[in-house]
Amino acid sequence: MKKRLLILFAALPCAAMALVSGEKASATVGLDYVTKGDPLYLDQNSFSSREPFAHLRVVTLFGTYIPNVRETLTAIDRLAGQYADHDLQALAVSPQPKKAIEDFMSDGGFKYLKVACDKDGRLANTYLDGALVGVRSYIVDASQIILWDGDPDDLPRVLDSMYSNRFNASNSRAVSAWQQEMTIAAASGQNPEVFAAADRILKIDPQNSLALKSYLYAAQYLSTPADTFKYLEELKNANPDSRILYWAMLSQCQNDPELREAAWPLIEEFGRRFSWDADELGRLLWGTLNIFPLEAGALKAAGTLIRPLECAEKPTADIMAAQALYASRIGRLREAVALQKKAVELSDEDGRPTMLRFLDYYTAGLEASEGKAE
Repeated sequence: MKKRLLILFAALPCAAMALVSGEKASATVGLDYVTKGDPLYLDQNSFSSREPFAHLRVVTLFGTYIPNVRETLTAIDRLAGQYADHDLQALAVSPQPKKAIEDFMSDGGFKYLKVACDKDGRLANTYLDGALVGVRSYIVDASQIILWDGDPDDLPRVLDSMYSNRFNASNSRAVSAWQQEMTIAAASGQNPEVFAAADRILKIDPQNSLALKSYLYAAQYLSTPADTFKYLEELKNANPDSRILYWAMLSQCQNDPELREAAWPLIEEFGRRFSWDADELGRLLWGTLNIFPLEAGALKAAGTLIRPLECAEKPTADIMAAQALYASRIGRLREAVALQKKAVELSDEDGRPTMLRFLDYYTAGLEASEGKAE
């Protein structure tokens, strides 16, 4: 979970004056592509369609040093494939040297997402006019106009609103302007201004991830952990579908023993609200058992996550491994071994060594327990 929370506080671009929704996008020319295939150009003369949101382009600025950036880009790659019939294309650009991007890509490429190097940092300077601290995405239409900009976590719901004709361009422009005010305030440490701008954004867009993350960033400077937790709880109650806030509150519980008991109902609430998302529940189960390994309340709360995971349509190696860990903690070592074997079968080449180590651990525990029984 610490890794997840790092994302929250590394996701705020330091910007002076940036491009905002409603303005013309900067041309994607002069890039050095790492992926094969034709370059992606934002050329208004290339397209002609009566469909309102035909030929959208998602331009994402990233750095390989940003926590969990591969996970973010993989999600964008999936979106490009999901909306390929709409001719949605996606480009990820980094101002880092090409060698750094090639090394990053050596662990695996993407099917739809094009990746390029912007060695002069022209796009980062044009779009953000400042250091690229976190991943930032822009949706550009066929006329080279920026329709939306923000945190990549919001791309699924924003694209869905566009393709179902529910997108509100006026709201997008208003939010974009406040996002700029908010990131400037965050970069200069003006936390009251961060809160004020985030409040404005959330009144228009209650699920805006950039505003929520900025809230979390500023909230860490409140006087006590209890104050921070209370503040986050109020924000979570106003935005109950924001997973970010649940993770942030659990982080507070982890760091302050006096808040520990507040974690258990929070875990159970998360499980009920997001019972349909097996991947997220698997991460929560694994995190709960590792962050609170000796807490009886944690084991009970973790148990409420098991049933939805058992019903997962497409269990992954991580989901099976989390279930195996829970089985081992409640003394069901034979079940833990069986579940971990499935995790090994489902794991990829990179993850298999870790999965095998846990299988050896459970197997040794089972053999020891059966030896004592004899």
